[in-house]
Amino acid sequence: MGSSFDCRRLTALQKMVGLTAAGGQVQLLQGGALLESAELQAGIQEIVCRSGPPSPGSLVSLLPQSWEPLLLAHQSDPAGPDFQFQLKEVLVQLAWAINGHEQADNACLILLPVHCKAPLHWTLLSLFRQQGSNTFQVQYWDPLHLPAAGSKLAAQASLKVLVQILGSARVSATVLPEPAGSRKQVDGWSCGLWVLLFSEQLIRQLRGEGVRIVETSLPELRANLNKYLQALMKYKQLQDSRAAPAPGPPPLPPPAEEPEEADATAIPLSLGQPAHLPSKVLGCSKCRYSVSGCLQCNAAKATVAIAKKAV
Repeated sequence: MGSSFDCRRLTALQKMVGLTAAGGQVQLLQGGALLESAELQAGIQEIVCRSGPPSPGSLVSLLPQSWEPLLLAHQSDPAGPDFQFQLKEVLVQLAWAINGHEQADNACLILLPVHCKAPLHWTLLSLFRQQGSNTFQVQYWDPLHLPAAGSKLAAQASLKVLVQILGSARVSATVLPEPAGSRKQVDGWSCGLWVLLFSEQLIRQLRGEGVRIVETSLPELRANLNKYLQALMKYKQLQDSRAAPAPGPPPLPPPAEEPEEADATAIPLSLGQPAHLPSKVLGCSKCRYSVSGCLQCNAAKATVAIAKKAV
């Protein structure tokens, strides 16, 4: 990250690629905090955007979300079905590394950041095939003055899997070489940033710039990476807002209840009506509240009586 980069020039495709490499979620770097896997992978994509993309397929940055499950499956059973299942996704990323050796422009760089949990530390395993060659040159990058044994074991395990995938005839070494690079970290947290510096050095070499040391300060490197991460975060917020369902109209209020119509045959209770009789039972004081009622309180009886008189 030797130069600043205007993140306003990023295209939507570049942001999508960076966010995908980071596993779909990133956060800003804090001073003195160890770089996480998502931000480290996003940092490699920032280098590609800033320095210019190499030839299609020539740069392979193996994603931890696909590589780490493959490594665990290999440690369990190198020929088992779980390893074969996990291998399918990695083979898509390594397609050019495996099949591109017969092409005229067959240069290829494989970058594999190696994360060790004891101690917490980032190192870098790189395999570089120069144009016109059929062999990957293996290099191991560790910014510590005294490389940690746990980190070397983790890198050796990853190299073993890569040798199995690519074939031992196409790899310069099956045993992890001594760490390359002369610059070393002087704190306990910047190893991930150093891995990004090593990666940029190799990516520029892949682009034909020759072997060079990228000069920059760690604060400047972190500030530039945060600008890129912030652009990815804004892009994700925009995509999430577009994917969210549009708010619908407010729900309609429930219909008002209509008052019940009064029953013409109903007789209101009065002091002269037995309290146990319902209000809609026929009967009045004249017929002593007969169940069938009389001509005065039963309209049907009154209608029949009038019809008989008319005959």
